[in-house]
Amino acid sequence: MTHAPLVRGLFLAALRRPVIVSPTDQEAGIVLDEPLADVAPDSLADVELPVVVSAGGESYQVRAAASGERAITGRVALVTGGAQGFGAEIAKGLVDQGCFVYIADLNGEGAAAKAAELGADATHPITVNVADEDSVAAMAAEV
Repeated sequence: MTHAPLVRGLFLAALRRPVIVSPTDQEAGIVLDEPLADVAPDSLADVELPVVVSAGGESYQVRAAASGERAITGRVALVTGGAQGFGAEIAKGLVDQGCFVYIADLNGEGAAAKAAELGADATHPITVNVADEDSVAAMAAEV
């Protein structure tokens, strides 16, 4: 399993700006030995980029996103599979960056719980089955 999305989420939360995370063979300057879910983003707030990070036996180069990339503050995002796992982490990162996020998932109760956790003013849960065209059309109409 790649840890890149979790590493990206940590640095996004810590630095409050987009980062690019890519695999590398370089020696790590930062080693994250504990489970990534237990790492406090504040512990990375003073890290200067670029940096090589080791997590879960994998090494990643973390660098600032190119200046030409657009800011996402104030944008609207739709995250399918947003109730748990990578989707939930992506939704959290988007909310942390100032997006309004529709959290779509087959598990409607899970989507509602994640939306409540991330803040009702910044999220809206949607129950959707992405394998069903009618369900996807209903989601699109709601968004």
